[in-house]
Amino acid sequence: MSYDFEDHDLFITPRISFFSSAQGGASRHMMVNGSSHRMAVKIKCSDNDLFRVSPVFCLLEPGNAQRLQIVRDPGPAKIDKIVLQYKTTMASNARDAFREGSGISRKLIALVAKGDMTVSVAPSTNLKTILPVKGKFLCDGKPYEKARLKLYEVDPIKDTLMSEALSNESGEFQMSGNDTEWTTIDPKLNVYHNCHDETKECWRKKSKSTFLTTSSPKEKIPPRLSTLGF
Repeated sequence: MSYDFEDHDLFITPRISFFSSAQGGASRHMMVNGSSHRMAVKIKCSDNDLFRVSPVFCLLEPGNAQRLQIVRDPGPAKIDKIVLQYKTTMASNARDAFREGSGISRKLIALVAKGDMTVSVAPSTNLKTILPVKGKFLCDGKPYEKARLKLYEVDPIKDTLMSEALSNESGEFQMSGNDTEWTTIDPKLNVYHNCHDETKECWRKKSKSTFLTTSSPKEKIPPRLSTLGF
């Protein structure tokens, strides 16, 4: 991975994605702020009927990275483009930064859909993130045993199941998942329980996605664990 002069403001990789026009597909890209200033980024697409992008707006602090996800629905074979508008800003909200139209630069990602392709091409990476989480469940103030837990990596087409567990007789659980990503994992923990309805077969589900910390396996210190409760 090499940098040129322009990459010292906004670095993007890869700059082209291929899709099957018949099947659609998804691709992942990495945006890095190579400047010494906060940067606001706005993502636009040449065909909003075929493509979905996430995020649409973001703020990037100096040296920070953000994953860009692009999803294409089945449709005609053609070439489209993503336009990344970016500018330095002091704003705390990326949308607000673009209310003033001056100082905006642009970069492109080419989106190529072919009829003879059977798979989409997405970037590969060896950045493996380990994600541990622990917690304790109570039902009416008492430890809740055998709550079912599923830890997911959130993806644009289908979430990836990384780990499953049950809470123990003390209501406690500890689990760890891992996935290979350009940047940090986007986690989601689903909890299935029947607290207050123990006689029923139907389990209620609750999701949580804002309590986790991540740690690289290359770090010499143990990964931190986050505690949650419902």
